[in-house]
Amino acid sequence: KLKGVVTRVIDGDTVELKDGRKVRYLHINTPELSYSKNKEDECFSVWAKELNKQFVLDQIVELEYDTNCFDRFGRTLAFVSIGDRMINKILTERGYGELMIIPPNIKYKKEFELLEEQAREVKAGVWGRCR
Repeated sequence: KLKGVVTRVIDGDTVELKDGRKVRYLHINTPELSYSKNKEDECFSVWAKELNKQFVLDQIVELEYDTNCFDRFGRTLAFVSIGDRMINKILTERGYGELMIIPPNIKYKKEFELLEEQAREVKAGVWGRCR
C-alpha cells in the first residue's frame, strides 16, 4: 500500500497529497461544492468537506487500490485509510455522501451497500437533511 501526506482537502471525496497527486475516494460521492458565484453548494457539501478535513488534513494516509487506479480526470482512485480506519467507510456510514460504485472497482461493494442502507434507515447526514 502506498502512503502520502494530505496537504489539501478539495471536497468530501477528493484530496491532494504532498506529491501533487489528487486522490478521489472510491465507492462514495459526496455533495458537490459549487466554486461559482452563480451556483449554490449542494446540500451537505460543506459538512462533508469539513469532516474529511478533520480526519485527513496534514495526516499520513494509506492508499488501497482496486482494479482501475485512475479516473478520466487523471485522479488516483483509492480507499483512503488512517491506521485501521477507512475514511471512505466513515463518510458512507455517517451519511456524508451516497454510494457510487463503478465497475470494475467493486472490491468492498457489499460492505458499502450495507453501510449506506444503515445510514438511510437512521436518516444520517444527507439522508435526513437533504431529501
